[in-house]
Amino acid sequence: MALKKVNSLMTVIRIVRYHSLLTTPFIIFSALNGADFLMEYDRLPAGFWSDLIIIMVIVVIALSVIPVFLRRRMGADKMNWFSHNYINAFHKKGDWILHIVYVISVICCAAIITIRPFIIFLVLGLFAITQLCFRAYVEWKYSDNRVNYKASLIEVGLTLFTITGLLLWLFDV
Repeated sequence: MALKKVNSLMTVIRIVRYHSLLTTPFIIFSALNGADFLMEYDRLPAGFWSDLIIIMVIVVIALSVIPVFLRRRMGADKMNWFSHNYINAFHKKGDWILHIVYVISVICCAAIITIRPFIIFLVLGLFAITQLCFRAYVEWKYSDNRVNYKASLIEVGLTLFTITGLLLWLFDV
């Protein structure tokens, strides 16, 4: 058992050289708890960076370029970058409540679940989908331009597709 821990710690030292400081506590905690999966991951797989660049280009196109063209083609209102387009007070309050719930859930997930980082990414994706669905609902219920919610629902589908593909690629689920 002691030899296994020494081998795990030596593997951790090799892995820490290749990972950022954010993942280091997770790796050390897992090694001290006897996680054997660290022995397999010594380096990043071949072609990781080229795959990552291709995936990130696809994500940017799917989540920013396609919705802009769809909104223009459908006649929906233009969404401003990096600003909140609240329709009314209900939308503003609901969005703030979602943000508070999101921050609390991420803190709880980070504090409780240290072995499975998949859960935190799942919470991030769930938050993005929930926020987009709420925006689509408010646009459907209160917006003057009825095309806005259709464009938002298409954006929900694109986001769901992108998050699912990204999670499947990252974690080989």
